[in-house]
Amino acid sequence: HACHVQGDEEIAAALKAELTAKLDRQKRYAVRSSANLEDGEAYSFAGQFKSVLDVQGVDEILQAICSVWTAAQSEEVQVYLGQHGISARDLKMAVIIQEMVPARVSGVAFSKNPITGLDEVVVEAVRGSGVALVQEGVTPDRWINKWGTWISTPADPSNGQGVEIEIIEKVVRGTKEIARAYGRPVDLEWVYDGREVQWVQLREITSLEIPLY
Repeated sequence: HACHVQGDEEIAAALKAELTAKLDRQKRYAVRSSANLEDGEAYSFAGQFKSVLDVQGVDEILQAICSVWTAAQSEEVQVYLGQHGISARDLKMAVIIQEMVPARVSGVAFSKNPITGLDEVVVEAVRGSGVALVQEGVTPDRWINKWGTWISTPADPSNGQGVEIEIIEKVVRGTKEIARAYGRPVDLEWVYDGREVQWVQLREITSLEIPLY
């Protein structure tokens, strides 16, 4: 499982030793990209990098890490860098390993409306894993909360995901708290495990330079 993309098999050996010492072989993990230029104010790199979900075992996790590193060198990424005048040498790719949360409900939340820039919390949710939301094309339920008032809710919950409003209320409260602490508008990914809302990713909302007349 040498990470040839880095040109040094010693890296793979050191990683394997570290993973063996630190990770629980019985648990499943998400292996996610975390580039120095990713999700910043100027560049989002949305959809350019790779994440590998539901991975178990040291060898499998090591292979997933190598996949994330390899994806950072893909032709698509090189084109994106060129379009934005960024040297490939400036891109540094770290990897985050997170425990998988057993998902009853998954979704995204925005502390400002990413389309209009208005001061309202937008939440989307699906039953089960968030993979259904981002990869399988499942239509999520959507809520919009403006200053504590619901201005948009699923038109017919019986035909949608049927997510309990109590869960969405927790997401709205948490989104506001995180945005206040972060000091900027945020785009969040969250998972509800049956007891609590777990926050699994935070990024700043980019492209909010929307003129209001």
